[in-house]
Amino acid sequence: MSLEILVVDDSALLRRVECDIINSDNKFKVTDTCKDGLEALEKLRTKKYDGVVLDINMPRMDGLELLQQLQKEKIKANIVMASTLTVEGADEAIKSLELGAIDFVTKPSNIIEAKGDAFKKALLDVLYAATKARVHFKKPSLTPAADKTA
Repeated sequence: MSLEILVVDDSALLRRVECDIINSDNKFKVTDTCKDGLEALEKLRTKKYDGVVLDINMPRMDGLELLQQLQKEKIKANIVMASTLTVEGADEAIKSLELGAIDFVTKPSNIIEAKGDAFKKALLDVLYAATKARVHFKKPSLTPAADKTA
């Protein structure tokens, strides 16, 4: 049985490329796509996915805003950021991880590279790890334990 993936990207061409890459691996199946964070939020409110591939720059609601809203509504999702902005050490990459994304992959800036083997391998590797990451993951509590002396 394939893992169900949601792809969120405002570029129809890149959505198609990402879907083709993901669907090329029999471990995964893209079951839904969205063109912005608002559409994705509606989907994530009603359906669970094994993984979500999320862009940052999108109209109406960007990827970081979606991550914030998911935290606010306590909606859990295994999210991989795929954006030209998510490069190691970039503010956007760090912020996405702070907001609950599991990992990120840098999306190539042109379609030729996006269709290349390097991006395909990176996306599938990160997606595979992300879909496995939270099997036994429990977010640590940031509040101190209640005093048990009474």
